[in-house]
Amino acid sequence: MFINSKSYSDFLSEIRSIGGEFTWIKKNNLGKIQNAGRSPKEIAAAIFNSERIKVITDEAIKRDVKDDVVHSEAKQILSNMASDFHLHSAVQTIGYSLAKIFGRIFSHIWYNSEALEKIRKISYDRSVSIVWLPTHKSYLDFLLISLLCYHHQIQLPAICAAEDFQSSKLLGEALRRCGAFFIRRKFKEDPLYWAIFAEYIQQHLLHSDRPVEFFIEGQRSRTGKSLFPRTGLLQLVVELFMKAQVYDTLLVPITINYDRILEESLFSYELLGQPKPKESASGLLKARQILSDSFGSIFITIGHPISLREYFLSGNINLEFRGELMKDKDILSYDDKLREVTESLALKIVSIQNRDNVLTIWSFIALAILKIINDHKRNSQEYFKINIAELNPVVEMLVGIFNKCFDGKEIYIEGLMIKDAIMYYLQMHGSYVDFNPITNSIGFKELSLTQTSNVVSKYLPTIILLSNYSSIAVYSLANLCFFSISENISIIPSQVYENFNFLCHLFNKEFVSDTNQIAENFDYAKMKCRHLSKVECHLLAQIMIPYLIAYHAIFELFLEMNNEKKFSNQNEFFTAIHQRLIFKINNGRNKLSLQIASIDLIKNGFNFLRSEQLIKLNQNERLLVDFAGIARILKKLDGILRLNFKEFNKELSLKSKI
Repeated sequence: MFINSKSYSDFLSEIRSIGGEFTWIKKNNLGKIQNAGRSPKEIAAAIFNSERIKVITDEAIKRDVKDDVVHSEAKQILSNMASDFHLHSAVQTIGYSLAKIFGRIFSHIWYNSEALEKIRKISYDRSVSIVWLPTHKSYLDFLLISLLCYHHQIQLPAICAAEDFQSSKLLGEALRRCGAFFIRRKFKEDPLYWAIFAEYIQQHLLHSDRPVEFFIEGQRSRTGKSLFPRTGLLQLVVELFMKAQVYDTLLVPITINYDRILEESLFSYELLGQPKPKESASGLLKARQILSDSFGSIFITIGHPISLREYFLSGNINLEFRGELMKDKDILSYDDKLREVTESLALKIVSIQNRDNVLTIWSFIALAILKIINDHKRNSQEYFKINIAELNPVVEMLVGIFNKCFDGKEIYIEGLMIKDAIMYYLQMHGSYVDFNPITNSIGFKELSLTQTSNVVSKYLPTIILLSNYSSIAVYSLANLCFFSISENISIIPSQVYENFNFLCHLFNKEFVSDTNQIAENFDYAKMKCRHLSKVECHLLAQIMIPYLIAYHAIFELFLEMNNEKKFSNQNEFFTAIHQRLIFKINNGRNKLSLQIASIDLIKNGFNFLRSEQLIKLNQNERLLVDFAGIARILKKLDGILRLNFKEFNKELSLKSKI
C-alpha cells in the first residue's frame, strides 16, 4: 500500500488547519451523536432480562445456589465489566491531551479519509451494527480509532479491553469513561461470567447502542506480524446473524502501521524472556521521556467493510446448519460448524489487514541489516558494524524484488531517494542504531538489561527490534521465499509444490494465512519468480534461512529436553528451551542466526507441532510428545537446510553436546 495525498489525509494537519487541538475538541453538535443508544442502566436491565442469563440462573439454582447470591455475583461481574461513557468529563479531556501529545511526537497520522467518511454515512442507519477490527501492535491502536471517530463525527465504539488495565484505578476508570469495557483474559470455565460477557456484546449489536471494537488477535503482537486469530468474540457476532436476530452486521478491518512503536524496547525485552510490566498510570508517567523523541508517522488504513449478510449468503459457504442453530436453546454450547465458518472469516479478516499493510522502507532496511549480520557470522565487536556502502545494494535489491512482484503496490520512502531514505530512517531509529558519519557505518547500541561481558548478549535486544521491524517485509515476501527454497530442493514440479506446501504449513503460525489458499499462492509465486534473476531468488531463499534454522534448533531441543525432564506446564517448557537457545547463541560454536533468541519463535514452533498432533497437552497440561513424528519433521528440515544453506553441514551441528 502506498500513501499519497489523493487517498490519504493527515489527521494532525487537519487539526492544525481548524485552529489547533482546543478548537478541534470543542466541536459542536457531537453530544447527540455520541450519546445515542441506551444508557448503561438500560443495557444492564436488558442483560438481566435476557434468556441467556435466565438459563445460567436456573443452572445455579439446580446446584443449590440461592438465586439472590447468583444475581449479586452477576451484578458485580457486570459492574466491573461495563463501560460508563462520559463525553465532556472524559472523552474531550483525554482526547485533547492525546491530540496534543501525538502532535508532538509524530510527524503525520495518515488515514484514508474517504473510506472513513463512507463508514460515517453507513453508521446513521442504526438497523445495521458496526464492528471495528483493528490490528493490534500498540496500546495506541484503540486510542487512534476513537480519535478518528470523534474527528469524523462517528459514534465512539465500545472497546473490549483486558482487565489488566484496572490494576490502575485512575487509568482503568479513564478508559471506562471513554467507552472501554473490561474482560478477564480467561473465563471459559466460568459459565456465569461467559453468559454476562456474551450478552453484553450481543446487546450492543442487537440495538446498535454503540459500534463494538475488539482485536481479532486477542493481544498485542510483539513482533509486528499478525497473530493467529482468536475467534471467541467474533463467534458471538456471527451467532447473532446466523440465528437471524440481526439483519446484517458490518465488520470493518483496520490496519495500523507505525514507523516506530512506542513500546518497542519493552517488546524486545519480553521476547527475550523478561516479564511484561503491569499497565499503570505511573508507568505512563515514566514514559514522559518519549515527548522529546520522534516516532515518525502512523498509517491507518480503513478496509472495505465486510457485510455478514453478503459474506454468508454469497453461495460459497455451506449454511445448512443455520436452521438447526436458529432452534438451538443450549446457549453455552459451541457448534463445530459455527466455529469453522467463524475461523474462516477470521482468517479472511487477517488477510485483508495484511493486504492493507503500508510497507515503509525501514522494514526492508532492517531486513537487509539482519541479512548482512547473519552473513558475517562473527562473534566479535565488528560483527555489529556495517558499512553503508554494503547496506545500500541489499536494500535496493529487496525493494527491486518487491516492485517486480507486486504490481500496483509501492514502498513508502517519504518521497526520498532510497539512499536518502536509509539515512532518514537510521536517524529516526537512533535509540538503538548508531550511524557514524566519519566511518560511514552503522553500529548498535547496547540495550541489555543485565551486566554481561558477552558481546552477543549485549546486542540481542537490538537484534530482536530489527527482526520485529523487518517482519512486515518478510511476510510480504514469504511465498516468494518458500518457492525459491522449494526450487532449490527439486526441479520436479510435483516435488516443488510438495515442499512449498510443507513450508506454508510449517510457518502458518509465523506468517498467518489461510492454508486453503496455498495452491493459489503457489501459482502466483511461481509466475513472479520466473521474472527474477538467480541472485534475487537466492536472496529470497536466504531470507527464510534464519527461521528454518530456528525451527530446526527448537524441534531438536523439544526432543532432547522432554527426554531429560518432565515439565509441569508449557510455559515452563518454553522458558527452559529459551534458556538453552540463548546458551547456544552465546557459546559461539554454533553460528545460529540471532533472531532465534525470540521466545515467539518457540511458541510458534510449539503451536505448529500441536496443530500436527505431534505434541498434546493432557488434562494436567503435561506434554505428550510424538518423538517419531517430530523426528520426521527434523529430517525434512535437514534436507531443506543442506540444499539451501551450504554452512549447515559443517557449522550447524546442533546435536553436539552442550
